[in-house]
Amino acid sequence: MLSIKLKIVLAYTLLFGILLSLFALIIYHSTEKADLAKLDTKLRSYSLLLQSEIEEQSRENNSFNYKDFKTISSDGLKRTRFQFFDKNGEMIIGDTIIIKPDIKLISFLLNGSDKFDRIKIDRLRSRIYYAPVEIDEKTNHILVVSSSLAEVHEDLERLLLIFLIIIPSGLILAGFSAYWIAEKAFSPVNNMINTANEISAYSLNKRLEVPKTNDEVKALSITLNSMIDRLDKTFKSHRQFIADASHEIRTPLTVIQTELELALKKDNYVDSKESMKISLAEIENLNKLTNSLLTLAKIDAQKNKLEISNVRLDELILDCVQMLKPFADLNGNKIKITINEVIELNVDREKIKSVIVNVLDNAIKYSGKGNEISILLIKQNSDRIIIKIIDNGPGIAESELPHIFERFYRSNEIRSSVEGNGLGLAITKEFVEMHGGKIIIKSAPGKGTEFKIKLPLTKFSALK
Repeated sequence: MLSIKLKIVLAYTLLFGILLSLFALIIYHSTEKADLAKLDTKLRSYSLLLQSEIEEQSRENNSFNYKDFKTISSDGLKRTRFQFFDKNGEMIIGDTIIIKPDIKLISFLLNGSDKFDRIKIDRLRSRIYYAPVEIDEKTNHILVVSSSLAEVHEDLERLLLIFLIIIPSGLILAGFSAYWIAEKAFSPVNNMINTANEISAYSLNKRLEVPKTNDEVKALSITLNSMIDRLDKTFKSHRQFIADASHEIRTPLTVIQTELELALKKDNYVDSKESMKISLAEIENLNKLTNSLLTLAKIDAQKNKLEISNVRLDELILDCVQMLKPFADLNGNKIKITINEVIELNVDREKIKSVIVNVLDNAIKYSGKGNEISILLIKQNSDRIIIKIIDNGPGIAESELPHIFERFYRSNEIRSSVEGNGLGLAITKEFVEMHGGKIIIKSAPGKGTEFKIKLPLTKFSALK
């Protein structure tokens, strides 16, 4: 199978060969036409000299002297012959071997027209000229003059020989030039191939060389480098995911193991019961983590499908608040609900409920004791609604905001003080985007945090 480089070389050489052949053909025909024009001019001049001699001899006597005609200069013409015919096509004087005009040609010539043609005389290609001759003020005779085409054909053969040398040489030169150009053009591509072959899951730090030329190869190398960057980030994310998941799973397992070992050593039923409670709590955390991991795995595999139904969002928000109210009361938080109108939406009820619960749960956890949390349902315009959840907590540093929705991300300041595995907001973002929506966070240290959940009113329509 031919490589692209070889295809380009062959195509370039073939195109150059076609253009060169057309150019040669044009020159060949132009040269032939020019040489014939020169020959025709000489034949016409020779014909005029013969006509003058004919007119002179016809005035002096009624007969013609052939020898006088042969003395007339033919101006460089080779193998010239002539014949002089009357109006009936009978030869009066001249060489015997040329051609006898037919009745149709005689009629054409006697009307005052002349004509050039090509014939073979003694197997030699010749140019022939038919001219009407006027005697006694009447066009009643015909003069036929011929000359060999040998000189014209010699010129054309020399030109053809030159072309037979130039065209193959030009094609060879074009082929080598095209190969050299293709080699230079594909050199960055070959480098990219070699580098790409060296890149693996363990060497994603390598990048393709970006050529200095501003062309498609540069655009391709930039695109491939961007793709490798994304792959590198994905692999790093997966490695971090595995490390964080291992850490998060190991912690409750260690606690459970320790508590159960202590329970076995204790004789007091009350102490054993307390260890069992702690173990059960950690098992619950482990179950939550496992469920979250399973949800994310389904999302990654695109197996987590939406089960759409008509949902009243105002009622769903009230259900979520009612579910988390005991937790908020325990933390001394008051939840303020603002709903301006009844809004129905075609969504997956359980997933949107999970979204609201996750964000509201975070607000309760991180807002601090005694602070107010606001949840608002707003129909912004005819194509989307907004759910805002606002807390008056300590806020989030600007450097941490880009990582809030990353899996297992938890601020170092709150990792030890607040329970969680860092998967809730990652799942929340996935669920919102599955509905064609967006979730936006706005926060600053000391100014609280605002989550804005935007959902389209039309099922699966993307927000602008």
